[in-house]
Amino acid sequence: KNITDEASQSGYAFVEVYPIIKKNNNFVELIFEIEEGKKIYIDKISITGNLKTVDKVVRRELELVDGDPFNSVKLRQSERNIKNTGLFDNVEIKLDDSIDSNKTNLEVDIKERATGQFSVGGGFSSLDGAIGNISIKESNLFGEAKELGLALAISTRRSEIDLSYTNPYFLDKDIAAGIDIFNIRR
Repeated sequence: KNITDEASQSGYAFVEVYPIIKKNNNFVELIFEIEEGKKIYIDKISITGNLKTVDKVVRRELELVDGDPFNSVKLRQSERNIKNTGLFDNVEIKLDDSIDSNKTNLEVDIKERATGQFSVGGGFSSLDGAIGNISIKESNLFGEAKELGLALAISTRRSEIDLSYTNPYFLDKDIAAGIDIFNIRR
């Protein structure tokens, strides 16, 4: 597996490794015969299953782009990156290779999950009396993985409202930026 992964980082997608074991007295000689196959390049990446989420959100999580040499390590990392966004229930990356060519197409098949949240709560506190709260949050605003939330909490002695917005890729860089506007009254 390690040899296959190393060869994959050099662009060889379908490497065959054959271990040859020879016994010499109290020692074992282990030789690995490696059949390289042909070097494979990514021709086209297509994304399917995203009804709401824009392609850009998925593509920025990929470690590979069109024209890159095939790399199984980067392919697995790309799959993990997409899953870690929290926007998808299922992520599957498939290879569609042509026999006559040294190019392959990647198909990223995703299944979106519900990203909206709504919650209501209530209770009683000896300090604030009766307490009620309501909140709504969307984690994939306009299909761009931006988060918008509104929370309202009311008690007999206190009221609070909080509006929050977070952009996980501010200025198209891997930097999250957000703002909260709130008002608390006692």
